[in-house]
Amino acid sequence: MGQMLVYTNPVDGRDAEYNRWYDEVHIPEVLTVAEFTAAKRFRLADAQVFADQPFRYLAIYEYAGTADAAVNALMKASSTFEMSDAMDGTTHVVLFEER
Repeated sequence: MGQMLVYTNPVDGRDAEYNRWYDEVHIPEVLTVAEFTAAKRFRLADAQVFADQPFRYLAIYEYAGTADAAVNALMKASSTFEMSDAMDGTTHVVLFEER
């Protein structure tokens, strides 16, 4: 059991389109993968300890089982996902396992 953190940015000026796609298309697609059980999204707050933050959005997905199983299942399903060109393509993904 663990969490997968996905940091992303929309293309400049396309936040509304990006957010609509992420909430209405992408998260539901990821949650069809059996290992992924929940998701939450966040926007970067204006107040920061360190001013230079490269990503404006964060999605946190909960997964069941091992990180290996979650990654393998996600990679297998990802070819069927409908991606949006409103996302700028720079993505950072990190998985954490429960201690």
